[in-house]
Amino acid sequence: MDDNLITEQRAYATSIQPNHGSFSFELLGLLFILANAWALQYAFAKLSGETELPAFGSLLLVHLIICLLLGTVLLGRRQMFVPTFAQFRFFLCVALLGNIVPEWAELTSAQHISAGMLTLVVSTTPVFILILTMLFRTERVTTNHLCALSVGGTAALCLLWPKAEAGSTLGWLLMAFLAPMAFATMAVLLRAAWPKGLSSAQLVFGCIASGLGVLFPLAFLEGEMSEVLTAPIQKLGPIFGYALMLLAEYWVFAAITSLGGAVYTSSADFAAVALGLFWAFLLFNERPTMWMWIAAGLALGTILIMRRGEGVAHATDH
Repeated sequence: MDDNLITEQRAYATSIQPNHGSFSFELLGLLFILANAWALQYAFAKLSGETELPAFGSLLLVHLIICLLLGTVLLGRRQMFVPTFAQFRFFLCVALLGNIVPEWAELTSAQHISAGMLTLVVSTTPVFILILTMLFRTERVTTNHLCALSVGGTAALCLLWPKAEAGSTLGWLLMAFLAPMAFATMAVLLRAAWPKGLSSAQLVFGCIASGLGVLFPLAFLEGEMSEVLTAPIQKLGPIFGYALMLLAEYWVFAAITSLGGAVYTSSADFAAVALGLFWAFLLFNERPTMWMWIAAGLALGTILIMRRGEGVAHATDH
């Protein structure tokens, strides 16, 4: 084989694999977009939940929208592909952990908890990432890790304790915590097993298409598909908005993981927490409680400790 061709293939493979530890203005811009997509996602999840349309049917429509838009882009770029069996298994795992489970939890619980509360719940994702990396020993446990885990756990308790006393919405809040748990598992999986030779757009498309294959029979068996497809257009508006925010989130999340690794996505939580509370106030006139402000401060503290720990680790490595 021609030496130049081999060199080009190696350069391409390197460019699309996770490049942990690097930082650039491109990464900074992607983090800003991810933070806004996350913040607006919670707002649209709340709006979608208030339509009272069934969750599986709504997710089926969301996946159809994303599949059509992203598939058109891939066809235009001539990047459409047929996945291998190993890639299909990976796509299916990510679809369940990164799409179906967390989105179902968001849409279902959003009918019963505030958008600001949902923002704070999902902002605990870095804590669950830390727990998983410690359980599977993919990183060395440090004092920063233990400190971040303690602070993040306290933030979660600040959200759960008042609801435990009230009792009425505690179950829905616990359901919402399925989202950060699933997101964290997906993030660790992406970092450990990114399929070779696939771009971020191809990765997202493969996961969404696999999720569509799971959601179609679920929505059909539950009789939810026809209910969503025949719903009035004003009810479908929030679902379209939710789909667009998810598309931005998936694409940018995968791009950040490819450029710098899953740990960099935790940086977007700084802005996502503040932006999520801002959009909740602007769209729903929600005013955070004292416990929510405390939880927000602790969540930001957790992310700061984790980022500091990463900086120390990189310095030690070099």
